[in-house]
Parts: sequence; C-alpha cells; structure tokens
Amino acid sequence: NINGRIDNTFDNDIWPTSGILAIFNVGGSTWCYENLDFIEVPGADRMPKNVRVSPLDVEPFRHQRYQNHQFLAVSSREGIIKAALSRNDSFTVEVSHLQAHIVHILPIHQTLYVDFVVIGITKLYNFAGAISQVNVQSYQTDEEGRLERDHVLGSLEERLKVDINVIGCGRFFVAYKFKNSFEVSSMHAYLDGVNVEHSIISPKAANDVFLLEEEKLLSSFLQHNFHLHCIRLPCQDKTDTAALEIIVR
Repeated sequence: NINGRIDNTFDNDIWPTSGILAIFNVGGSTWCYENLDFIEVPGADRMPKNVRVSPLDVEPFRHQRYQNHQFLAVSSREGIIKAALSRNDSFTVEVSHLQAHIVHILPIHQTLYVDFVVIGITKLYNFAGAISQVNVQSYQTDEEGRLERDHVLGSLEERLKVDINVIGCGRFFVAYKFKNSFEVSSMHAYLDGVNVEHSIISPKAANDVFLLEEEKLLSSFLQHNFHLHCIRLPCQDKTDTAALEIIVR
C-alpha cells in the first residue's frame, strides 16, 4: 500500500509520501469461520519464515523519479530496520508463525547539507499514513547573502522550507541528519501559517523523553544520528499544514 495518494498516476506534482508493507506468516494454519481467525493445523510447520523486502515492492517507487533516492525501512515495533537503502537494495524480515510484520518504506529527502525524513504521528500504527503531501525546497546563500536555488556548490548556508500536509492529532515528528560538520543555526515551525512551539531532540538525548509506545521507534532514529523535531497537533476535523523553516550552516 502507499501513503499520500489514492491512485498510481503521476500526472502532477503530488507523489507518494511513503509505502507500507504488511508481511504475514500464516503457513500451517487454516481459517476458522466460527472464530473468524486463523487456527493451527496439527503437525504443520511452525518455524519462522524469512521474507526478502525491497523499496521496489512499493510500486510507485519503481518510477524513474526515485531512481537515485535513498530510503529508510522502519517498523513501529522495532524502529529503523535498514538505513540508507537504494531502491534496488533488499533485506530480510523474519516473521514468526501466525504473526505479522508491518514495514514502512520512508523516502529520504536529500539536500546539499541535510538528510530529511518525515516520520508522522507516532501514536498511530500506520504513523506515516497521517502524511498526505510533502514538499521540500532548498535554497543556498552565497557570501553576500544572495539566495540561490537547487544546490549551488560553494554556498555557505542552506535554507530549507518544508511544507507537510498532515491529518490527525498528537505528537508529529520529522527527523534530519547533517552532513559533515553542519548544524542548525535557526529553526521555525508553523501550523496553518501560525508560528507554534516545537521541541528538538538531539541524538544525545535520553530515552525518557518519549512515551512508552514511541520509545523503540524514535530511539532508533537517535541511534542513527538523526535529530528529531516534534510539533503537537490539536485534535480537529481538517488537514493541517505544518511548515518548517530551517537554516543550516
């Protein structure tokens, strides 16, 4: 399945925000119509099964737009499974008997100085499903402060503008990692155009800043040297537009 679109057409600038793969091991079982559940068949194989998974299993990521993209494979139960995957890479997921494994494939938005990942609303099982659209724009400034677009080599500063359409309420997270020795010099967060409070969690943070159900997911991003950025979304029946403005030096 894919998040962020309701079809697989690519005739505009709206693209999938992530993919979600559900892997089930129901071997050696049969469906019970009385209990409406799978039941084991006596004497059947109950061993865990290994399944090869790739970003190419998410059909839209086969499009040439994603040819040079990198991805994260993430589980809400275990956190990051594989980092910096190309779309042709694959990895093994072990699924126990009569169990399921849910894997999210998250695109990494790469700019000159930053790797940026939209995680989503972490209280949801399909946390990335809250995101309907992502737009990342990168600007660089030269020594005289003039703005240039599209990764101008030799610039001293990068400005990122990230617009995210998100549905739902709760703690909404994005993650970013700096290349080389760059760091954020300023950051602003907006919700529907209004400047809002936000929090930043560095890779050195203790795990006790997380809710119990978030711990493995978010801690795994810190272990991979990502910074986390959190905005609290109010509960309301509409799509919010979250915007981040980040200056990196």
